[in-house]
Amino acid sequence: MLSRVIRSAPRVLVPSFSALPRGPLSLSSRPLASSLRSAVPARSMAHSHSHSHSHRAHPPKKLTHDNMNEQVRNSEYAVRGELVIRATKHQEAIEKGDKSLPFNELIYCNIGNPQQLKQKPITFFRQVISLCENPDLLESKYVNEMFPADVVSRARALLSSISGGTGAYSGSQGVPAIVQNVAKFIKERDGHDADPSNIFLTDGASVGVQRILRLLIRDEKDGIMIPIPQYPLYSATIALYGGSQVGYYLDEGNDWAMNVKELERALKAARLRGVECRALAVINPGNPTGQVMERKNMEEVIKFCHDNHLLLL
Repeated sequence: MLSRVIRSAPRVLVPSFSALPRGPLSLSSRPLASSLRSAVPARSMAHSHSHSHSHRAHPPKKLTHDNMNEQVRNSEYAVRGELVIRATKHQEAIEKGDKSLPFNELIYCNIGNPQQLKQKPITFFRQVISLCENPDLLESKYVNEMFPADVVSRARALLSSISGGTGAYSGSQGVPAIVQNVAKFIKERDGHDADPSNIFLTDGASVGVQRILRLLIRDEKDGIMIPIPQYPLYSATIALYGGSQVGYYLDEGNDWAMNVKELERALKAARLRGVECRALAVINPGNPTGQVMERKNMEEVIKFCHDNHLLLL
């Protein structure tokens, strides 16, 4: 029956069967040809009945630079911007034997990437990961010759607490045993209890920052105070989520220290333009400035956040 209906229907251009009306298809109450006509633009129907047109008019592109999400278009991530793009082109030319450049090697300093600058990684972490990713090594009689005892012990402990191994999905907050270890570390470091239920593990600090900003920013009237200069993750994410960047300047003449008076100035200026500051981002040690905050300065910043009802990031 279906094949007879299809043969009797006019020839049409159907971009995708996902365009068909949803729900069960009744051939008796609504012929397939009728369903197809309703799913195809009139222009396409006109072309399907005429063989004299050698070219069909293409519909406008659904995604272009001009019609994409404006917040995405406005976000900038200079760390991987024009300079890096040009450097990559130079690198490709050098690898192809181009001798026209006044240098024959490039060192990328756009991001903190110590291994690219020939700094060796901490071996303990990589050795533990190696054993967790390839647990068959733990069954080798040579495992204690290839790896230090503390590495083997840590790998066994982790694998025993990860159901399904390292390739399996974990809970939203992370592997429970690892979350417990993080809570234990915080308690030993800071001298007070840490609640594991309040700890969320992320694949890098950037993801953690993005999640918190996603929670805080509701519209352009929500402001996030960020240092200038800053790591562009903050400005890019604020723009992406449609919030307002409220910059406060670090004191270059004082080793790029934070100044509470400058924080107060930036906060007041934001309020005058109708922006409600919801959080203060502090980068310590500074990036890209490299300064380390003194305890007194930390206490001043915490008091500033408390007095002005700001979340401290």
